Amino acid sequence: MTDIREDIRASGHLFVGRMPEGKRLPALEYVDFNECPLAFGTLCDHRCDENVPPVCQGISRRSWRSMPGYHPITALVRRP
Repeated sequence: MTDIREDIRASGHLFVGRMPEGKRLPALEYVDFNECPLAFGTLCDHRCDENVPPVCQGISRRSWRSMPGYHPITALVRRP
């Protein structure tokens, strides 16, 4: 089983190129201070504020469930 901190960092990596680095990276820094709920919530807030699509083009709901590293927390980030 993976650590929740790794899952949040992996979720944040999904936004590379789709969310400004100035918002994505500071949100992920909260993980370093054991503020995982704050990190995840901030990523979600920025996703909404920046109107970032929840799913990358070319990735269907069916296919991302079979991707390596799939975890329910990443499903929350990708949910439309």
